[in-house]
Amino acid sequence: PFRFLLLSFFFMTVGTSLEFHVLADEWLLILGVTTGIVLVKALCTMGVFVVWKERFPQALQQSGLLFQGSEFLLVILAMPAIAKALGSTAVSVLIAAVAVSMALTSFIYSFAHKTARGIIERRCPEALKSEVSKTPDLVVVGMNDTGTRVARAMQRFDIPYFAVEGEHEDFLRARAEGFPVIYGDKGDIRFWETLGIEKLRLLVIARPDIELSRSFAPVSKERFPNLKRYVGAKDDAELKEYEMMNYTAIRCRGVPSGVELAEQVLRDLNVDPGEIVAWVTKEQEEFLDRQESVSFANMLETPAAA
Repeated sequence: PFRFLLLSFFFMTVGTSLEFHVLADEWLLILGVTTGIVLVKALCTMGVFVVWKERFPQALQQSGLLFQGSEFLLVILAMPAIAKALGSTAVSVLIAAVAVSMALTSFIYSFAHKTARGIIERRCPEALKSEVSKTPDLVVVGMNDTGTRVARAMQRFDIPYFAVEGEHEDFLRARAEGFPVIYGDKGDIRFWETLGIEKLRLLVIARPDIELSRSFAPVSKERFPNLKRYVGAKDDAELKEYEMMNYTAIRCRGVPSGVELAEQVLRDLNVDPGEIVAWVTKEQEEFLDRQESVSFANMLETPAAA
């Protein structure tokens, strides 16, 4: 609570330092400076994500979150030496521009989010409509790197699906990226019943929980005998244990994470083997390109040896 209280005092102090006659006289300048801050930060942020091989819709959404002036700039402008050097008019204009850019956050992010979803929908309509346009065949449990890879495979081959995620951060990221994901507790049988699990053909577990799987195995076998279950195992011991519970367990040891699991699911759904190989190759090339960009950036940041 003290953090938010002190933050409130900070913004109140900034507000009382403004010269309101300057705001009235220089509103066009303030508007121009605000536009400059928004455009420069948004373009720089988007450029960084594009260089790091992030997809354009995700880069657009990130720039819609990080475009505003920062609180740190307000702290700098409040320093007496800076205020004296710039003059009270310039300081008031800059503080007002930063404040306005912060106030615009929800509106600009909403616009960026809708634009990104529109791009995703045009590129792959099923990415946003599969859960309503058709009856889903498959559910992906867990939208970590493995689950995201499986979801992308389903989108690529126009296979209706939806995903379930219980981790709040992963849920928000997946929704922001346009995946049809539902937030819920994967350990609650009532939650699954509301989703109509008895109508599904395939369940793909991307974030395994061996204890939960043990407790659900008898219930699943009795109540959902026609549901085929896949799981990405992290080691041989987990692989064997899941196989004993009649899961189709795939040992995930390649790159990118989850590509073997997605490949097996696609094979069992009778997708053309040549198209599967082409998709896997493309995913691996994109992953390696992204890793090279990250490695190069890290190399630039590493100080030279003395």
